[in-house]
Amino acid sequence: MTRPLVNEEGSPFFADLTTLHTLQERYPFTAAELEILVRCHELAEEQSFLVKLATASPYSVFFLPDYTAVDRVTWLEEHVLPAGFSHQLQSALVEQDAAPTSSLEQFLEGIANTGRNGPQESLRVLYRCVEGSIDPEAAVADLVVRLALATQLWHRPEVPETDGYVQEFQEYYHPTIHRITDHLRNFTNQKHEQRKETKSSHITSLTERIFLEWAEETFPLLYLTLTDLVESLLFHGLHANVEEETSTMRAKIALPELNLPSEIFTPSIVMPLAWMDPALSGKFYRLYSSFHDGQSFNRLEYAILGYEGPTCVMIHTTANAVLGVFTNARWRACRDTSGHTSDEAFLFTCQPAWNVYRLCHKGEKQHLWYLYSQELDSSNKNITAPEGLGWGGTSDMPRLWIPASLERCHAGGWDKTYQPGPLLPDECCERFEIQYLEVWAVGGEERIEQGLAKQAMFRQQTKEALQQARVVLDKREFVNDLQQMPLTKVFQHQALSRGRHDFVLDEKHGGYKIEE
Repeated sequence: MTRPLVNEEGSPFFADLTTLHTLQERYPFTAAELEILVRCHELAEEQSFLVKLATASPYSVFFLPDYTAVDRVTWLEEHVLPAGFSHQLQSALVEQDAAPTSSLEQFLEGIANTGRNGPQESLRVLYRCVEGSIDPEAAVADLVVRLALATQLWHRPEVPETDGYVQEFQEYYHPTIHRITDHLRNFTNQKHEQRKETKSSHITSLTERIFLEWAEETFPLLYLTLTDLVESLLFHGLHANVEEETSTMRAKIALPELNLPSEIFTPSIVMPLAWMDPALSGKFYRLYSSFHDGQSFNRLEYAILGYEGPTCVMIHTTANAVLGVFTNARWRACRDTSGHTSDEAFLFTCQPAWNVYRLCHKGEKQHLWYLYSQELDSSNKNITAPEGLGWGGTSDMPRLWIPASLERCHAGGWDKTYQPGPLLPDECCERFEIQYLEVWAVGGEERIEQGLAKQAMFRQQTKEALQQARVVLDKREFVNDLQQMPLTKVFQHQALSRGRHDFVLDEKHGGYKIEE
């Protein structure tokens, strides 16, 4: 038996249609969602705020029957989410700067601020949850990682064993929290230096303004860590029963799902990728792996050329650094970077530190990336363009450069295309050797299928062009061989005719004739 939904008088509560239609004009929710929210607001404060959110929906009995919704949320609060988060979230949602309104209106507006009113409002709620912390940068990093994990575990059929989960969290996610903390702290210090602001020991360095700038620049989808958890608790099972999608419904962020093993991706690397760009969530399709396909530039070219769609290039160096590139441009060979354009592209590092370097001037689509091989270019053998794969900078010196030998690679800290910053630890001096190199097709299952279909078409066209070129070449060689054999019957008449006194020009017929 599930706990009945009752109002303050103890009887089952159902909002009338007039009330729902009135609320629907003012808040970004469907009628079915508003009914759940009104039910949630009417529930007595017997348990935590998160339990209240999870048990308001009448669909919770189908999702997690026999009180297990309460058990699941309680487990998440005890082992996954930060201590006291439920109360912090409730306080952050009802905080109002405007004139006081009714309790129901405060509640609906607060829930809307977790994502329906836009990313900035959701980020402000996140900031208010950690405001006043001794180390707000660390508190932010810890909170967003735990929110993402809580959403993931909420949708699992069963929660993992507590001891196993704690060990996994320590091994995989603590490093992520530390890297995000360091990045946010560095970003905060840079902003204070740019504004010539001084920080005293009793003033929090991280402000709401700086947090919003950091999230929008580095992790534009970070707000979804809060949005997805709140909406998963409130509306689980509801949208699956709605035949027609509404404007308020949207796709949820999904952690990357690899179709094949990776020697580079770990849970600590995969999670923040989904916050950087919408294409970096959901299905990942491996196009190339130096470990599985061989560390060969020819194999790399074959794997990526002709693919059209978003891709993620991952590099693990012998010094244990991890860096990567995201681009949505079509892979094709070119002698310089000016021929490659992309609406979205950025460089990033995952370890030992997390950094994201986006385009400096979004619109000047120059020097984005470069791919050249003399074997692919038979137009001019005198060309001395460097063979390899690179991003940013110039053709002579890209910001990130992988030569055709896949050895003695270069990763600079500055160019005119991407934001400045180190791609490698200081001790590497902008040089690195590849331990693992992988290229993944991303952007969702539909876009990956389209990209693979276009690549297959490109390969077929390339194959036919090569076959045609071979036919032409073979014919030329055949003719040359025959001409070099004067005794063959085909050209024997030419050899016998040349030099005879009666072998004269025939102007009428455009050839030679023998006078009679």
